[in-house]
Amino acid sequence: MLISVIGIALYTRSPWKTLAAVASAPFIMLLIVGQLDALILYGFMIPAGLGWPIILIKPQAAFMTVLRRINRWSLLGVALTIIISVLIWGFWWQNSLPSSWTPDTLHNISLFPYTLVPGMALTYFGLRKDSDALLCLASLCISPFFQIHSVLPAVAAIIRETDDWRIWGAVAIGSWAFFLTFNQFL
Repeated sequence: MLISVIGIALYTRSPWKTLAAVASAPFIMLLIVGQLDALILYGFMIPAGLGWPIILIKPQAAFMTVLRRINRWSLLGVALTIIISVLIWGFWWQNSLPSSWTPDTLHNISLFPYTLVPGMALTYFGLRKDSDALLCLASLCISPFFQIHSVLPAVAAIIRETDDWRIWGAVAIGSWAFFLTFNQFL
């Protein structure tokens, strides 16, 4: 919990913005279920090309933000990481993939594939404006599976990129409306 709060505080750079993000439904649900989605914010703060492995620990929340950060040095880092991991652990992904193909559909709040078109538009505008907020929203639109706590990076990015306190409040309150709406269907 403390690592998540510190990540939000460092990322938003304001106690009031931190309070708005911590008051959101995704953050409360993150605490309840004990997930790692707030760690993605640390990946946002690391210089381009180095933070994407941290971002990809929860790809459904922010994988489109990697498009802003990838370069040839980061691709070299990926290749070296894969080679070293294979030398140490063998072909480890064979054992990890089958469990990731069975998501918990009971708690899935994705509207995929109906959100593919808005997701592509958000990706386009997010890359044009260098906006992590738009790219996080695009990731959520393109992802076939995510739970409410996966919305936290988008909430934090929207709050960070906005200077109007009314929008921070609207995002925090809107996240609760979103949660309560989808919670009725679960």
